[in-house]
Amino acid sequence: MKKGVLLYGFGKHDAEDLKTQIEHVIASPVTAWGAPPDDETVFPILEETVEGQFEDAPDRCVMFVGFEGSEIQKVLRAVKFPPPARPLFCCPTETNVTWPFWELIEHLKEEREEIENSRGHSC
Repeated sequence: MKKGVLLYGFGKHDAEDLKTQIEHVIASPVTAWGAPPDDETVFPILEETVEGQFEDAPDRCVMFVGFEGSEIQKVLRAVKFPPPARPLFCCPTETNVTWPFWELIEHLKEEREEIENSRGHSC
């Protein structure tokens, strides 16, 4: 599968800007896919049998496809994501590519909340 990012919650202009920044950071071309409708899975988008949409939304997500861990770290450190909020981040797994997209977003939001809640607690 080719290297790319599936972008949810970003309009066309922001998506193009992010793609350019990511390509600069990792010195490699990437594909930018728009997100599927909420009730569809990401699999048809990644297989390029369906075209996703670039639309602004309150929740934002970046799915890294085909990236090495070191490349993701570089992107997270260097890329300036547009306001208002830092997006959710993920990679495709055998499981999450089969979920309706809304379920993936909800799962990522729950994970973020758990992480943020655990930061203030110690063992």
